[in-house]
Amino acid sequence: MTDTRSGASAFQRREIDDFMARALRGEAIATDTLPCEPAALVERAIFHGVSALLLESGENTSWLPANFGSALRAQVLQETMWDLRHRQVLIPVLEDLADAGLLPILLKGTALAYAYYALPALRPRGDTDILIDPAHRSNAREILRRHEFVPYSPFEAATISEETWTFTAADGSQHHLDVHWNLMSDLALGDLFSNHDLAQHSVPVPRLCASAKMLSPCDALLHACIHRAKHFKSAYFVAGEASYDGDRLIWHYDIMLLSRRMSPSDWERFCERSRSMGIEPICASTLKLSRDLLGANIPAAVQETLELGTGCGRAFEYLTYSSLAGRILQNVRMLPDGRSRLKFLRSILLPTEAVLRSEFPNHPKSHALILHVRRYLARASRMARRWRDNRSRRQ
Repeated sequence: MTDTRSGASAFQRREIDDFMARALRGEAIATDTLPCEPAALVERAIFHGVSALLLESGENTSWLPANFGSALRAQVLQETMWDLRHRQVLIPVLEDLADAGLLPILLKGTALAYAYYALPALRPRGDTDILIDPAHRSNAREILRRHEFVPYSPFEAATISEETWTFTAADGSQHHLDVHWNLMSDLALGDLFSNHDLAQHSVPVPRLCASAKMLSPCDALLHACIHRAKHFKSAYFVAGEASYDGDRLIWHYDIMLLSRRMSPSDWERFCERSRSMGIEPICASTLKLSRDLLGANIPAAVQETLELGTGCGRAFEYLTYSSLAGRILQNVRMLPDGRSRLKFLRSILLPTEAVLRSEFPNHPKSHALILHVRRYLARASRMARRWRDNRSRRQ
C-alpha cells in the first residue's frame, strides 16, 4: 500500500498498515508491538479512513498509546459532527429528488455508512455520491439550485458523466454532492453498467430516510472492485493530498461488510457479471486481499471461479494496462464531436481554477498560474515516488 503523504519508506508503511489490519480483525495485540511512533500511526489511520474503527474495535484497544488515542478521538469527533450536519443537508434533497420521480441512488461512502456500519460516522467521507439518470439532468439541477447548491465548476453535458454541487452553510462549512449521470466517471467505461438495471436491483436505506436507495450488494461489490483498480491509475485526495492507492483499509472494510450481505444468488450474479465485463482477475485479486486483510467472507467456489478467468476486453485493458495517454485517448474517442473532445482535453491539461483550488486547498491566495505549475510538479513528484515504490517492491 502506498500514498504520497508519509515520509516513511514503502516497507515501513506496509508494516503500519499490516498492524492496523490486525487490530481491525480483532487480533490480540501487545502494547509493546507498535511498529512506529504514534504520530506515524495516526497519519496512516487518517489516510486509510479507519480512525473511528480502530477506536471501536471492541475491547482490544489497550495497545493504544494515550496520545495516539486522543489524536484519533479528535479526528472521530470531527467526523461525527460532519456526519450530523451533512445528514440535515442531504435528506431534504433526496426527498425532493425522489418526489419528482428522479429515483436517486446513493453510491459508495454515504450509502454504505447508513446501510452496513454500526454507526454512520464510522465510515468517514467528504461528500455524498448520487446516481441519477441523465434524462433527468435539467430537473435534478433545478432541485439542487432550489436547495441552494451551486455547481462547483461550469459543466458541459457532452463531456462529463458527473457534476459536483456545493452547499455553503451559515457557519461557512461546505457540503458536496457528486451527481453521477453514469456509475462510471470514465467515459470509456460508461457501458459497463445500465442505469435501468441498477435502479431495478437497488435496495432501500431506511436508516437514512424513506426516500434513500442504494446499489444492491452485488452491484456495490462490483463497483468497489472496479473502484480499487481505477485508483492504482488515477489520483484521489485525502485531506488535500493526492494519492495513487487502491488499497485504503476503509475500502476493504466496505468490501468485508458487503461480502457478509451477499446471498448465494448474489454471488452467482456477481460471477456472471464479472465474466461478462471481462474483469474476473480484477475482482479475484480484490476479494482475496480483502479476505486476507480483514477476513471478508468470500466463498471458496467464488474465489476459484474468479481466479480461473483470464480477463479480456476494453474495460480490463483500460483498468490494468493502459497508460495515462492511452486512457485519455479512449475517453476522447467516446465523445461525439471535435468541440466536446477539445473541451475534455482542456479540462485535463488546463483545469478550471475551482478544480485547481480543490487540489491545493492550502494555497488559497496563490495565482491560478502558480497552481498550474504546482499541479504539474506534483504529478512529476508522484510519478517519481511511484517508480521508487515499485522498485522497492521488486527488491
